[in-house]
Amino acid sequence: MDDFTVFAARYNKGKLVVRCPSPDGYKTLAARIIGDDLKCRFSYREGGYIASATKVEKFRRIIAGPTAAPAGAPL
Repeated sequence: MDDFTVFAARYNKGKLVVRCPSPDGYKTLAARIIGDDLKCRFSYREGGYIASATKVEKFRRIIAGPTAAPAGAPL
Protein backbone atom coordinates (compact mmCIF):
# COMPACT_ATOMS: atom_id res chain seq x y z
CA MET A 1 0.00 0.00 0.00
CA ASP A 2 1.30 3.45 -0.89
CA ASP A 3 1.65 6.27 1.56
CA PHE A 4 -0.44 9.36 1.04
CA THR A 5 -1.64 12.30 3.10
CA VAL A 6 -4.87 14.26 2.82
CA PHE A 7 -5.34 17.81 4.06
CA ALA A 8 -7.44 20.88 3.34
CA ALA A 9 -6.39 22.94 0.34
CA ARG A 10 -5.09 26.42 1.07
CA TYR A 11 -5.97 28.00 -2.27
CA ASN A 12 -9.08 26.03 -3.32
CA LYS A 13 -12.11 26.51 -1.10
CA GLY A 14 -13.89 23.33 -0.08
CA LYS A 15 -11.33 21.04 -1.72
CA LEU A 16 -8.78 18.62 -0.32
CA VAL A 17 -5.19 17.95 -1.34
CA VAL A 18 -3.91 14.39 -1.68
CA ARG A 19 -0.12 14.26 -1.48
CA CYS A 20 1.56 11.07 -2.76
CA PRO A 21 5.32 11.35 -2.15
CA SER A 22 7.65 9.29 -4.31
CA PRO A 23 11.04 8.10 -3.05
CA ASP A 24 12.51 7.69 -6.54
CA GLY A 25 10.79 10.34 -8.68
CA TYR A 26 8.39 7.98 -10.46
CA LYS A 27 4.62 8.12 -10.01
CA THR A 28 3.39 5.89 -7.21
CA LEU A 29 0.31 3.68 -7.43
CA ALA A 30 -1.62 6.18 -5.29
CA ALA A 31 -0.63 9.04 -7.64
CA ARG A 32 -1.73 7.04 -10.68
CA ILE A 33 -5.09 6.23 -9.10
CA ILE A 34 -5.89 9.77 -7.95
CA GLY A 35 -4.54 11.47 -11.09
CA ASP A 36 -5.29 9.10 -13.94
CA ASP A 37 -8.27 7.05 -12.76
CA LEU A 38 -10.16 9.68 -10.77
CA LYS A 39 -9.13 12.58 -13.07
CA CYS A 40 -7.90 14.90 -10.32
CA ARG A 41 -5.47 17.63 -11.30
CA PHE A 42 -2.02 18.13 -9.84
CA SER A 43 -1.24 21.52 -8.34
CA TYR A 44 2.40 22.51 -7.90
CA ARG A 45 1.28 25.38 -5.67
CA GLU A 46 -0.47 22.95 -3.27
CA GLY A 47 2.07 20.17 -3.79
CA GLY A 48 -0.50 17.47 -4.49
CA TYR A 49 -3.68 16.47 -6.29
CA ILE A 50 -6.79 18.66 -5.82
CA ALA A 51 -9.92 16.59 -5.13
CA SER A 52 -13.39 16.93 -3.69
CA ALA A 53 -14.36 15.10 -0.51
CA THR A 54 -16.34 12.49 -2.46
CA LYS A 55 -13.37 11.72 -4.73
CA VAL A 56 -11.10 11.37 -1.69
CA GLU A 57 -13.53 8.85 -0.17
CA LYS A 58 -13.64 6.93 -3.45
CA PHE A 59 -9.81 7.04 -3.55
CA ARG A 60 -9.57 5.67 -0.01
CA ARG A 61 -11.95 2.81 -0.89
CA ILE A 62 -9.87 1.92 -3.96
CA ILE A 63 -6.59 2.03 -2.02
CA ALA A 64 -8.05 -0.09 0.81
CA GLY A 65 -8.77 -2.87 -1.69
CA PRO A 66 -11.55 -5.43 -1.59
CA THR A 67 -13.07 -6.07 1.77
CA ALA A 68 -14.06 -9.48 3.02
CA ALA A 69 -17.74 -10.28 2.58
CA PRO A 70 -19.67 -11.10 5.75
CA ALA A 71 -20.52 -14.74 6.36
CA GLY A 72 -23.56 -15.84 4.40
CA ALA A 73 -23.44 -12.93 1.95
CA PRO A 74 -23.91 -13.76 -1.72
CA LEU A 75 -20.77 -13.51 -3.82
